[in-house]
Amino acid sequence: MWVTFASGLAARGANVELVVSGPESKYVEELHASVALVRLPAARLSLLPLKLAAHYRSTRPDVILTTMVTANLVAGAAAQLGSPRSKLIMREAASPRAPSFSWREALTPVARQLSYPMADAIIAPCQEVAKQLTEVLPLKSAAKIHVIPNPIAVDTIIQMSTEAGPWPFPQHTPVIVACGRLDPTKGFDILLRALAMVLKKRPVHLAILGEGSERAALIRLSEELGIAQNVSLLGFVKNPFHYFARAQVFVLSSRSEGFPNVLLQAMACGSQVVAADCPTGPREIILDPTHGLLVPPENVYALSEAVLQQLAAPPRNPAAVARSRDFDVHLGVDAMERLLQNLR
Repeated sequence: MWVTFASGLAARGANVELVVSGPESKYVEELHASVALVRLPAARLSLLPLKLAAHYRSTRPDVILTTMVTANLVAGAAAQLGSPRSKLIMREAASPRAPSFSWREALTPVARQLSYPMADAIIAPCQEVAKQLTEVLPLKSAAKIHVIPNPIAVDTIIQMSTEAGPWPFPQHTPVIVACGRLDPTKGFDILLRALAMVLKKRPVHLAILGEGSERAALIRLSEELGIAQNVSLLGFVKNPFHYFARAQVFVLSSRSEGFPNVLLQAMACGSQVVAADCPTGPREIILDPTHGLLVPPENVYALSEAVLQQLAAPPRNPAAVARSRDFDVHLGVDAMERLLQNLR
């Protein structure tokens, strides 16, 4: 999202830096040519605010934008140390009510309480995230919340979806595609169990795009369910839209989300989609059954039945493409520009 916003603002004449730390990102090649990419030296998390503060002290930015709770806390502390006059905008990327699956995630509410009082404005990607934030933040912070949905570059996605690419699946077999990091939040274990039910009624192949800590566990589960030959874990894919456009069905099986970009991207490709009605995001994207099907979260049977229904539908969904345009990139950048102007 920050690559998209940075590029969109830079294309309109703003002087934009993207400051990053950690491993090489696969998305920086998508940056607008005028965005300055700044890589901080590798450092322990506890030392990162000092390094970032030093950068702020030398550049004195008018506005600092930051996203995701840990980064918000680091950037907020660095701004207090290095450039206290800069306006500070923090973006919430997930559902504040999302369950925790690790000790780090269990500390997220604390980091949220520490970071958001420092912000001049808080961005929520959808109305439900904004509502949850008002419930968990002090009143003073809750008043700063602005809803700016995640933008997607619809025309670019459509163009990329037509590019040639591999299709390593059995011929004449319908393909289901899912995409995301392999962790419990994304619910790929639920999808595998639903796939086992679908396979009792018709042949199909599942391709999961993405990497993560649950890869080995998902392989074991597919073997236990006896469906390993019907599942491909493809890892990180540079152009997932090629897969979205050719698959018969796209599935979002998440236990929770913030605002699922990948669902919108699949819809932009014309996919027939099935999405878990998890907190938060899917029900603010899929407003009508013509856009796609919503099912109760963590309901294996309902997910399998919805997949079967979409497997019987036409392969392309023009209504889904039309709905995706309600989140086109220029609309998101418009909203971000208005927020920046209001903070002056």
